[in-house]
Amino acid sequence: MANNSSSSKSSNTTKRRNRTPGSRGSLLNNLAFYAVIFLALVMLINAILKFINKVFDANISTTATGILTQIALAIAVGITVIASYHVARSKGKKMFIVWLVSAILVVLSYILGITLI
Repeated sequence: MANNSSSSKSSNTTKRRNRTPGSRGSLLNNLAFYAVIFLALVMLINAILKFINKVFDANISTTATGILTQIALAIAVGITVIASYHVARSKGKKMFIVWLVSAILVVLSYILGITLI
């Protein structure tokens, strides 16, 4: 019985991977992680400033946080488009062309503020 528990314990240790916390994922995944955190912080600060303006009848400008929100969204869109490139390349020429047209539409619509709806 003791033999079984020691063998299961050793099998558990062989299943673990030895990685340092900073080595997980690619650079693109790490950039996406920090872009989401940055976007959430900016949105939270913007909401707090708007709440203060509403409750205390203050006149705090939220222009800077609005600009930062747009920058964070642009980074998120850019990371998504870049991350999807390798998948699009692996799908064949026709699907790559569909992806390319879609990516251009997404980027231009964000930059120019165009919506199709």
